[in-house]
Amino acid sequence: MNEIRCGSCRKLLMKAEPNAIIGTVEIKCTRCGTLNNLRPLEPVSERPERRDNEAMNGIRSTLR
Repeated sequence: MNEIRCGSCRKLLMKAEPNAIIGTVEIKCTRCGTLNNLRPLEPVSERPERRDNEAMNGIRSTLR
């Protein structure tokens, strides 16, 4: 299980299995009052902007 902690005071907010969060979740810390917005992580390999940047880096390296 992954521990989800407050971004400000590091208080434990919840524990969750990997990929348990499907949509955006907002949790208010009971200690400091910070609103913590959680959203699922996208796999790095499937991000279109990442693939576009890698393609551009390949073009730049061949132009040098």
